[in-house]
Amino acid sequence: MGKPKEKNDGSLPNSVVNNIYEWTPGGFILFYFNSQTGAPEQIMNFEEPAYCLALQKYVADWSEALHQFNLDNSMQNIQENIERSEDGDENS
Repeated sequence: MGKPKEKNDGSLPNSVVNNIYEWTPGGFILFYFNSQTGAPEQIMNFEEPAYCLALQKYVADWSEALHQFNLDNSMQNIQENIERSEDGDENS
């Protein structure tokens, strides 16, 4: 997991990472924002390559589903704006 931290550099303490690893059989991927820099960071640890591949596939599918959800919402908002615009033109 790395050497113990000497000061708060904004990343997660090793004790937290060790606790996550203890409660996640097979491994994990954790995305978070560094509290000092605000930059996105990630930590991952896997017991076996098969767990890594399985979780990688899950993350890819989840990301694609989230993208589609956001796209659908954007399309709905655009359609509603067009309809409101057209309704406003009829009332002029």
